[in-house]
Amino acid sequence: MAVKNKKKLIIGVENQALPLAQANLVRDTLSNYYPEYEFHIQAVQLQNSALFNSPRYNQNLDRNATNELEMALRSHSIDCIVRNVKNLPLELPSDVTLAAYLPREDARDALVGSRIEHILPSAVIGFDCLLCAALFNTIRPDINIVIAIREIKAVFERFRSGEYNAIVLSAADLKWLGLEYEISEYLDPRVIIPAAGQGIIAIETNAGAKKMQDIVSKIHHDPTYYCAMAERAFVREIWQKFAIPVGAHAEIIDASLQLSVVLAPETGLPLYGNSFGLPEHAERIGQELAFVMLRNDSFSAES
Repeated sequence: MAVKNKKKLIIGVENQALPLAQANLVRDTLSNYYPEYEFHIQAVQLQNSALFNSPRYNQNLDRNATNELEMALRSHSIDCIVRNVKNLPLELPSDVTLAAYLPREDARDALVGSRIEHILPSAVIGFDCLLCAALFNTIRPDINIVIAIREIKAVFERFRSGEYNAIVLSAADLKWLGLEYEISEYLDPRVIIPAAGQGIIAIETNAGAKKMQDIVSKIHHDPTYYCAMAERAFVREIWQKFAIPVGAHAEIIDASLQLSVVLAPETGLPLYGNSFGLPEHAERIGQELAFVMLRNDSFSAES
């Protein structure tokens, strides 16, 4: 029987194809749990959308930044925001919180248009992530790397026009957009360690919005939360010293959180590291591994 006089809740999201696909997933998931609610999506055009992996991105500059979505949240014109954790600032304003994390989608990066061994020397490959480009270059230094940090639809248009011979994008992003069939090869996550938070959707609410937090808690996934905490803690500690491409990927295996990381300096080989511990100690695991990596003799600001 249909529920009459449903209560309305509004999900805010950036007005781009990928965030809208993520918001649709959140809306459909919440609707399955709460038939008494009507969940609407409100797309908002952002003026400044800082990307987590943009070149020389200094997180400290944006620690107190806000955007149109958070202004709408504060004014109660929306009830929550759907966030791609990969693109989130490492520090959020004190009056908002990430109230729920959905189970992680595939965190790997993926090659579209060719397999690695079939890429010809001097081919032009487009990347939407500086980190992934730097790591891929260690595997295939004979190709031409192009950084194409922009909306995925625009990257695909340039690929199909022949500007790139192949492109590398997040597998999760492709799956959320229904483009999984475009994937030619998944990249080895032990070498191409993903960006922190890749493949994770979180829901942001006002810090005092207890009712909304209770609603979204139904779809919260603790293992994903712990993995995100470890990854972001690692990057936060590194970026307090150096603004360089950083990868961090955590998994929970046999009740242990396993964290693998990489630093990709502008010159020299990438520096890999790993650690493990109890999921409840996720932030500490990330912080302590960052301290170890920064003390490594093979790493310096000029490396």
